[in-house]
Amino acid sequence: MATQLYIKSEYSLLSSMCRISETVLKCKEQGFGALAIVDKNVLIASKEIKDECLRNGIKPIYGMEIDLYIKEKKYPVCLYAKNDEGYKNLMYLSSFVSCDINNKITPEVLIKHNSDLFIVFESDDSPLTDYIKTDDLDEKIDELISLFGSDVLFGLCDNNIQFNKINSEELKKHLAPKNIKTLAISRTYYLNKEDAYEFELLKCIGNGEVMKDTHIDDNRYFLTVPELKKLCQKCHRINVNKYFINLLEEVKNNPNPE
Repeated sequence: MATQLYIKSEYSLLSSMCRISETVLKCKEQGFGALAIVDKNVLIASKEIKDECLRNGIKPIYGMEIDLYIKEKKYPVCLYAKNDEGYKNLMYLSSFVSCDINNKITPEVLIKHNSDLFIVFESDDSPLTDYIKTDDLDEKIDELISLFGSDVLFGLCDNNIQFNKINSEELKKHLAPKNIKTLAISRTYYLNKEDAYEFELLKCIGNGEVMKDTHIDDNRYFLTVPELKKLCQKCHRINVNKYFINLLEEVKNNPNPE
């Protein structure tokens, strides 16, 4: 089961062009059975995701991307709710960072509120990234396991980018013996490949910049099922994405976090 596990929605202001209704419809048209929205620090889209997914026969996966601060350095981490209890922890963490600009999610905070959550580090920007191809990599992997236990996974991100592909291959060699599973993740910020230019303009507006670079990154579009399956096969020999989806229970009592 190829599954879109990293989609930013319109609620990631000035960071994405994916409208919920259009994204769910795209999933249905392409033949996907599930999707995950991972807006940064917010769950505002949850109610709309649930309604649109149920209307179109798609399994909604409730996720959120956070910044995890480890020794004052921040790393993007995706959290996915396994069930109602996990969703409650997502709501707590979202409220925690929203209530006070000085609140930071540290390992200590996350450990207290990681029950029934999958913790997915992103391969190209994680506590391990600086240690790939060094003798310290295995030690750093063990440190993450000791902190977060068996619910730690690694998202092998954007392997259609050559640099990421090389790093992912090296990372897999060290994660597999420690029984840490890897997910194929393609970051999605717009639905159609031809929308890449408009997305770059949007980013410039968000960053308060003038668009000067004529190089357009067109790797952030919504992959088709064959494209995502190909990415999954490159990331692992077995379909870990399917294994991951099967572990997620239905989130039944999904209140509107607004």
